[in-house]
Amino acid sequence: MKKTQKLELALAARTGRLWKMSTSLWINFMVFALVIIALTWIILLGFMRNQYRSRELDSLEQSVWNMTERFIQEDAETTFGALCKTNGLFAQVVEEGGQTPLLSLDNQGDRSEPQQEDLVPQDLFQQLDQSDGYLFYYVPDTAHNTQWAVWAVVLASFGGNRQVLVVSKSMANIDALTTVLLQLVAVVIVLVVMIAALLAMFQAKSYLRPIRALNRKALDLADGDLQVDFPEEGPLEIVQLSNSLARARDQLQETETLQRDFIANINHDMKTPVAAIQAYAELLLSYSGEIPEKREEHLRIILQETDRLTALMNTVVELTKLQSGTLTLHPAAFSIQKTAETVLEEFRIQPKLAGFTFELQCKEDIQVMADQTLICRVLQNLLNNAVKFCGEEQRVLLSICRVEGEKTAEISVTDYGIGIAQDKQNLIWERYYQVEPYCRDKVGAGMGLNIVHQILLLHDAPHGVVSQVGEGTTIWFRLREAEHEAT
Repeated sequence: MKKTQKLELALAARTGRLWKMSTSLWINFMVFALVIIALTWIILLGFMRNQYRSRELDSLEQSVWNMTERFIQEDAETTFGALCKTNGLFAQVVEEGGQTPLLSLDNQGDRSEPQQEDLVPQDLFQQLDQSDGYLFYYVPDTAHNTQWAVWAVVLASFGGNRQVLVVSKSMANIDALTTVLLQLVAVVIVLVVMIAALLAMFQAKSYLRPIRALNRKALDLADGDLQVDFPEEGPLEIVQLSNSLARARDQLQETETLQRDFIANINHDMKTPVAAIQAYAELLLSYSGEIPEKREEHLRIILQETDRLTALMNTVVELTKLQSGTLTLHPAAFSIQKTAETVLEEFRIQPKLAGFTFELQCKEDIQVMADQTLICRVLQNLLNNAVKFCGEEQRVLLSICRVEGEKTAEISVTDYGIGIAQDKQNLIWERYYQVEPYCRDKVGAGMGLNIVHQILLLHDAPHGVVSQVGEGTTIWFRLREAEHEAT
């Protein structure tokens, strides 16, 4: 089964727990629409309705007091009529103990019958007895299914009978305005929902098209198509995702190339000792078994090639341990100078390196805290690398110094060979990567510096490379000084 099919099955199994982006966008826009509707409702039907009602009631109260002040004037009825017509009021003057109003004006300022009998309640004068001479109350407006706002104010008293001004105003206009607002809100609700739905569909289509395209391309990449192109379209974040996938593709291509080179190199490195072992074993069997000198030489070569093959396999195992995180550090204080001298001596005594010069530059002995065995491995790999790339000069320098202002020692290995181009220097730490050595018989599997990199990362040790093409290369790293003398 292809990887894409497996991924699709896995996604299908999880569909019940996942939201589609289109669904999420639609829900978000609907929630947004509902929030807008709720705010509109609160503003129009709450705040604005109360504001209009408050304004009407203020106008009613002001008119009542204006009428009260002008009651004693000769043109009081004219004034009352003008105020009623201007403000849409109904006014009555009732006398205590009387059955009919002394004066009744409609909202045009003309004399007329009272709009409702209960605008003047039966117990009005009893209520006024318990007040400061004026009352405000509501009476149901049966004709318009709303309310009357009513003010009653004592104007004067004649013969012990009080005359009361009763001014009323229907809230029908406010309710009519509320109805209009409700209709407007309904229209707004419909428009907002439609716009939100259209925006959700548009946004979903706009966002999902490049995402789906990227998903298809990513599945192709998962199937092993390293030539796939990732389109750069859509919002910035999707373009960034496309660029990230393109970088991942490029790294996979590079890794695949390096792996092919590694397999070729490791195959070459393994075939050489195996072929030598086989050849000399056959010679030993058929020719040199009875000749002591030849037999000893052939056995020595067989052992040498066996050691070479074993070392190669140990390198692979060591790299696997480092990358899997199963290797455990055993830090201890030790002399980095003595350790360097020991490793250098191992190289000096090798017959095949007889023409090489190995120098140690160290002004003072420095005690460091690290895993001595692993640091020896670092030095061996760096020296091997320097030998491979030192060129015709065949000179390698190992330098040790204390870093000023830091409690660290810097160790560096320098060759004076072909150097590394600036754009290739960061690649030397990667698995399988190799710079072309100065001679083909020194080609390796490209794991030495990656092992160095992994060991130094395990020690949290800074490291780097300084190189100029044609002038040589220096690879350095730093180790913490020990807080006490090494034993």
